[in-house]
Amino acid sequence: MLSLFLAFFCWYLVSGSEKVDTWIEIPLEFVDLPDDYVIRSGLRNRIQIRVRGASGIIRGLDTQHLAYKANLNSLRLGTNTILLNQKNIPLNTSLEVMEISPPRLELEVDRIVSRTIPVEIAWEGELPVDFEMARTFAQPETVTLTGASTVISDMEKVLTKKVDLPADMSKTWQTTIGLDIPEELETDVADVTAFFTLRPKTRSMWVKRPVIIDAPKGVDVSISPTHVRLKLDIPLYLMRQDNWRETIKPQIALVPPFTPGTHEHTYKIVLPEDTVLLEAKPVKLTVTMKTKQVKELE
Repeated sequence: MLSLFLAFFCWYLVSGSEKVDTWIEIPLEFVDLPDDYVIRSGLRNRIQIRVRGASGIIRGLDTQHLAYKANLNSLRLGTNTILLNQKNIPLNTSLEVMEISPPRLELEVDRIVSRTIPVEIAWEGELPVDFEMARTFAQPETVTLTGASTVISDMEKVLTKKVDLPADMSKTWQTTIGLDIPEELETDVADVTAFFTLRPKTRSMWVKRPVIIDAPKGVDVSISPTHVRLKLDIPLYLMRQDNWRETIKPQIALVPPFTPGTHEHTYKIVLPEDTVLLEAKPVKLTVTMKTKQVKELE
């Protein structure tokens, strides 16, 4: 019985002291990164190491508190090669690090900057018939971005996420929408209010219309010419209506006191909504006023 125990004990000593290799994964920690630097690429969260030691020690190895600390206080702008040194791994002296994978890191380093950039609204959808987009703007109109200088320096504007316009959109409409910016950048604003203004499509044309006279009682009034020609920007939706010309009304309103005779007089033009006057011919009218004669009874 004793001999059996001694044989087992010798086997345990021999097997436990046998040298073996194993791969383990440990976290990669970075220290002393300058505050105004950002690592754009090359970062890893974990690395693998090949460890050699007695099999008994390897089996009992606690990797929970193991980590590789990489000191970054000597980084410079641009590409940096960081060699991973076995001495930076806090292992028991009875264990030996044989290999690190990867053996080095290629870090792309940039400077952190902030810049204020205008916001532009991105939209899609069908506009109402006979209308076009007149203006879009965001509130706030600018946002401040913080991040890598090589990313921000080339940005002339910040687009919003696509706004889907409603089918029944009115002339003015607004909605809240997020910003479409690279994930590596920080912003002081998460959402903006997008404002939209529509304007009708128009057609420029000359229209001839009679002048309406608001003549006072007891005065005979005649004008020359009796019609005026107006160059107008007319919305297409108005021109689809019947008798749309009748909504255009040149008018003369005579205000007392009245002086009989012939005078030059300006006139006003009543226009329908969204219609713009470009030119009027003539600019003034010749107005002749006479006092009405009252016949006496015999």
